[in-house]
Amino acid sequence: MATPHDTVRIILEGVSPPAGPYSPSMPAFGDMLSDRQIADISAYLRARFTDKPPWSDVQRATEQARQGATP
Repeated sequence: MATPHDTVRIILEGVSPPAGPYSPSMPAFGDMLSDRQIADISAYLRARFTDKPPWSDVQRATEQARQGATP
């Protein structure tokens, strides 16, 4: 992705599984992690699991997502 918005939202809100016993899910971490921690995790995931350049606006995207703003 060109922006960190989807990654940040998934960390904040988690992933609810669709119907089925083997569907992917992930708990939300928005209540447990600070904006800085979420931004750091997002940046790490980008660096570790892609060959794309780093995002330059991860902290801002995290703050916006926490406030409910959409890109």
